[in-house]
Amino acid sequence: NSIMSGKKLDDIPGITYNKKGKWIQTGPSERITHLGEIQSPYLIGLFDDLKQEEYSVNAIIETDRGCPYKCTFCDWGGTTFSKIKKFDLDRVFGEIEWAGKNKIEMLNSSNANFGIFKERDSLIVDKIIETKHKYGYPKLFETSWAKNSNQDVLDLAIRLEKNGLLRKFGISVQSTEPEVLKNIKRSNMKINDFDDILDRAKQNNISVMVETIVGLPGETF
Repeated sequence: NSIMSGKKLDDIPGITYNKKGKWIQTGPSERITHLGEIQSPYLIGLFDDLKQEEYSVNAIIETDRGCPYKCTFCDWGGTTFSKIKKFDLDRVFGEIEWAGKNKIEMLNSSNANFGIFKERDSLIVDKIIETKHKYGYPKLFETSWAKNSNQDVLDLAIRLEKNGLLRKFGISVQSTEPEVLKNIKRSNMKINDFDDILDRAKQNNISVMVETIVGLPGETF
């Protein structure tokens, strides 16, 4: 907020606020290019006084920011120019450790495509599992999975499931009509790969949420 940053509201782009009954807009915001400039609210102690014994607590973390896709129905990729920025792994690990120590029931990653970075996201899953075994928390992990899913992404879900951490595994299809996919600038995996992933998920007792969007441009009844 303006008190913490030392700035006046007028000097903060990208916000709308009420000033004596009038709505003031400060213009478009600029994307933060160096994520290291953003302090972690968990690691600076902003939530250290939580009273977990009174209620269950969930927490949101962000391990990377942005989306490489330009789906026309989504503002995620279009506003970030298709570039993904990564938070430092030490920060990510520190936030996961904080979640464990502070008895966070569900850790929610706000990434657009968790699993898109094979080695990095595998290390993050390792840390989440390690933290649960160490503290008993977090109990669940929730995220938006990589849009063009594959066996590597499913492997992450399988490891989370085996450790009782997986809330859900989702595959974003949106449509299976080639013309519709062209209209919305969205390409999906080959249908054979899709079938293989579903079969392997079933073998590992993982339920799969398949995401579609009804009424996209070019669809018929």
